[in-house]
Amino acid sequence: MEPGGRTIGVIVGALGGLVLGGDLVAHTAHSEAAAIPLFLGISTGSAIAGYFTGKTSDRRITTIRILPD
Repeated sequence: MEPGGRTIGVIVGALGGLVLGGDLVAHTAHSEAAAIPLFLGISTGSAIAGYFTGKTSDRRITTIRILPD
């Protein structure tokens, strides 16, 4: 069974969010009180965006052709 688009999207989104969130927090936040919610929000938002991006690639269309008797 191959992994679906949602699975791949969540994994890529979460990893990208961790990297992006960590980088932004390291360079912009000057206190832990601001850094923790910012990091959690970016990483969670990226995972959710990855889910919905993967969901669009999961759609499959089946064409049924009815032949005359």
